[in-house]
Amino acid sequence: MFARLEKLKHQIHSFRIPIKDQRTLNLVKMIYFVTPIIIGSAVMQYVIPEPDELKSRFKSNEYAEAVTAHQREGLREVLDRAKSGSSSS
Repeated sequence: MFARLEKLKHQIHSFRIPIKDQRTLNLVKMIYFVTPIIIGSAVMQYVIPEPDELKSRFKSNEYAEAVTAHQREGLREVLDRAKSGSSSS
């Protein structure tokens, strides 16, 4: 089975069509160059998420706001203690 598969792969990859016309050769080269660019940009456009979806992901909720407020209060206390400790020295 693997021998037949290898033989088929060899036949497919060794198949060549001679292109004698220079214009046709240049056209084929251009197609080989441009095709990955077009397909790649199409795939990139497909996978870019919608802006509204991104905004909804990053919207803050009440829990996040409460945690942030608590952290700010704690940091403010630490800063106040640091300022009062440095001014008394």
